[in-house]
Amino acid sequence: MTIDAHCITVPDDIDETQFIAHPVVPADLTLGDLSGTPDYDLALGMISAMRDATEDCDSTIAMVTYPWLSEEDGTTPVSIRFILKV
Repeated sequence: MTIDAHCITVPDDIDETQFIAHPVVPADLTLGDLSGTPDYDLALGMISAMRDATEDCDSTIAMVTYPWLSEEDGTTPVSIRFILKV
């Protein structure tokens, strides 16, 4: 099993969110850079879920599950789980 890191910045403007470590998205790409592509809505949902999960978190760790597409074929639906330390 491979475990991939998912790290992003959390600026006030969600479109300025920068991907720092992601198994598919190149480092330093922002959500706004994906605007107008099919990946924008998918990434927006993922980032929103991550932000929402930490907003009301009573502990220092939150876990987010988000529907995504398989890394192997890019079409098979899978569930991605994120562990966030806030």
